[in-house]
Amino acid sequence: MVIDEIAKELAKETPTSLENIQNVLNNIELGELERNLTIICFMADMFGENGPSLGIVATTLKNDYGLTSESIEWCYQLVNKFLSYRKQFLKSKNQFSSEYVNLRNISEDNNLPKSVIVRIDKDERKFGITDINCTIKKEESYYDGLGEVRLFGEVKHQASNKTALIYVIVYNDNNEIICYNSETELSKKKGKSIIDVSLAFPLDENISAIYLKPAPDPWAYG
Repeated sequence: MVIDEIAKELAKETPTSLENIQNVLNNIELGELERNLTIICFMADMFGENGPSLGIVATTLKNDYGLTSESIEWCYQLVNKFLSYRKQFLKSKNQFSSEYVNLRNISEDNNLPKSVIVRIDKDERKFGITDINCTIKKEESYYDGLGEVRLFGEVKHQASNKTALIYVIVYNDNNEIICYNSETELSKKKGKSIIDVSLAFPLDENISAIYLKPAPDPWAYG
């Protein structure tokens, strides 16, 4: 069933941009109608964390996009399937991420597994972030008992009239914050911003997650 296949593939990727949606759809055999309806679902913000509000979104689909009742029902079936698969994949990911990372087990200049990085889709959409591509590498530490890593890469984003930061927050296996950095400021212009930060924390700590959280700059006036 084409709805099931679309929903499953979208749930694997988490649709964050129109380009992302189109890349997923290009790998699925489907008609032009299904392709267009899926894109409309994204443009109407139906793939959000909690799914669409039936009355509000149905009105939007009808008035703004001219969809028929049958097409609106198709969209809701797709989104419900998407949310169901998304929960399954998130549950699986959380089980996998319970395998903590300890720097003592990683050689210098080697990368940490990317599975330790946690992105927050809802916040990224709020600040116009379309993609984050980064790597975490263990670096030499000059202090006994401390481990050091470098996180570097780029953040793709839309233009914004607000100043935003990327908070890099490191959690241990007790869900405690052991290190954070807020030096990365996103450009207000559409394009790419560089993220390049060093993080140091006790070498014996088990790393459960490194969150990349976009948030307003508390010291900015615009």
